[in-house]
Parts: sequence; C-alpha cells; structure tokens
Amino acid sequence: MRISQTLMEHTLHKQHVLNSIKEELEQYMSDEIDMAVATLKEWLDETSWESKEIRKDSIRQHDIRALVIKIFSNIIMSCAKPMPLVSIASMATLTDSLDKIDNIHLTCEVIAVLKDSGIYAIENTPDNTRIVISQVEPSESLARKIYIGCYLPPMIEKPQTLYSNTDSAYLTIKSDKVILGGKINQHNACISLDVLNTLNSNEYELDEEAIKVIKPFHREVLSVDEFKKLDVYEQQQYTQEYDNYNKYLEQISYLKELLKGQKIYFTHKPDKRGRIYSQGFHFNTMGSEYEQSCLNLAKKEIVSGEL
Repeated sequence: MRISQTLMEHTLHKQHVLNSIKEELEQYMSDEIDMAVATLKEWLDETSWESKEIRKDSIRQHDIRALVIKIFSNIIMSCAKPMPLVSIASMATLTDSLDKIDNIHLTCEVIAVLKDSGIYAIENTPDNTRIVISQVEPSESLARKIYIGCYLPPMIEKPQTLYSNTDSAYLTIKSDKVILGGKINQHNACISLDVLNTLNSNEYELDEEAIKVIKPFHREVLSVDEFKKLDVYEQQQYTQEYDNYNKYLEQISYLKELLKGQKIYFTHKPDKRGRIYSQGFHFNTMGSEYEQSCLNLAKKEIVSGEL
C-alpha cells in the first residue's frame, strides 16, 4: 500500500478528522446547529453569579456558531461510546483566557446547556458519573476515518524544517507547540531548533520480522464467567481497556502496511528542561521494548570492531 504523507495526515490527524466532521454537520444538521446557537446565546444573555459571569464573559465575543460546531464535532468523534462529561470537556475546551479548571467547568456547562440539540445525550451511571453519548451516526467513510484516526505515525517524507517555537514538522499542520506541556510551557525564547531538525532528519525503517509479532494485551483476557464476577466499575474499566486494545490492533495493522518498506522519520519535542523526546504512540525510538524492536536504522553499517 502506497500513500503520500499529505494523504496520511488528512486521514489520521485529529485536526483533519474534526474538519471532516464539521463539513458533514454543516451539510446535514444546519437546523440543529442554528437552534443550538440560539440556545447558547440565550444562556449567555442570562445574568449569573460573579464566577459564572466571568466564565461566560470569556466566550461572549467569540464566534458562537464555531463554538457550537466545535462541541458537536468533538462529541461525535470521541463519544460513539459513553465518555465521562469531564473527559470530553477537557478535550474540547473553548477559550485560552481561563485557567484549565475554569475552562473545563465552562465547557461542561455549555455541553449541559446544549443537551437538547439531539446531537448527544447526557446520562448518569450507577456511581453517579455523568457520561456523554453521541446520537449522530456519521457516513460510512467518515465513521471509518473517526475509528482509524490516531496519533500520527512516523512520517514517510522528510519533516519540514523548524524555524520557530510554533512551527510544525508535518506537511499539512500550519502551526504547533514545539515545547511539550501545552501553553503553560510555551515561549518564544531561543531553543535548539537545529538539534530538533537534525533528529527529525534521521532515517529509520520497520523491522520486517519484529512487526509480525502482535503486542499482547497488557492484562489477562477474562472468560465470560470471570468477567461476571467483577463489580460494575471493574467491568466498565476492563471493557474500555479491551476495546482500546482491539482498536490499537486494527490501527497498527493498518500502519504497518503504510510504513512497510519505506524510510520513516520521527518528529521530536523538548520539555521545559530541554530534554528531547521522539513523538510516537504505535512506534517510538524511546517507547516500550516492543515499539523499539519494530524499528531499524535505514542506513546500516557492519560493525567490525576495527577503529
């Protein structure tokens, strides 16, 4: 299977998957979006206590339609299976002008306000956790894109050169945060971009034998009777972990076919201490034994022991 780096990014990267969801929403659910916009504006116009007013005020001047679509898109992408309200709220935060906790609080409030839109439902679990469930069935092609979408694998074309702390090494991502840790750790002071560019240019390839091995599930697979003996919380946790593992297997099978026989490149980012980490989930030069064993240097030399 041959694919370009640009197509791979458009197929797998969260930003592009969200854009595809937004396009379908605009095309097929514009009435629901309009009703949600009106509902959110009405809520914003209501007078509230001081702390809530501060949260509301942080988005009053924003594009309300864009905020609604952002909420809906993230829920459709992430909540095909139930997800805790606070988890999806932390993924779809609405503003940079609030601290993390207030931002999540605001997003939870907005999700609750828009619950009658028909896009999703909010339910309570037996342990009183609020969960969000998408009520929208995407097109078959988009559903596949949502399912297979993941943290980008190694690049199959040489990464773009970094010239600033907000550049992206990927071909279709206009900007990024080069320093790990989100906006808290970001700055525009000098860092060793030349070192990052050198590391990004190193060529690797998949090990043909190692990638035939399937990474095992991290815990024992339970029989039906063993599963029934678990309490409700343990059953939910086990089911989620096992579903994630099966999704991982499908993703890595797909990625192996994409990357096999090609030179591949890893992007790198420093933390605030200056320590540099290679970026990757399914394969990583600094990952688990399995993830490292799947990789070889593309340029090989026979080690003879001679100086």
